[in-house]
Amino acid sequence: MKVIHRAKNLVDAQLVRDVLIDFGISARITGEYLWGAVGELPPTDVIRVIVDEERFQDAQRALTEWHNSEPLDEPR
Repeated sequence: MKVIHRAKNLVDAQLVRDVLIDFGISARITGEYLWGAVGELPPTDVIRVIVDEERFQDAQRALTEWHNSEPLDEPR
């Protein structure tokens, strides 16, 4: 397994994982249970999204495509 994203928080990690899954790439979140053990100091480099090494480049392309995509129009 290889780290594809170091998340700022659990919501960030879940969003990235869901994007990868939508692209057909299996992804897992690690460190999610360490978040509460850190205390009042903001944790750094605790929560990560990982993918199989064989799919790492596919995952990079998927996240790049997602970052470069146009946002959906907001409902009126």
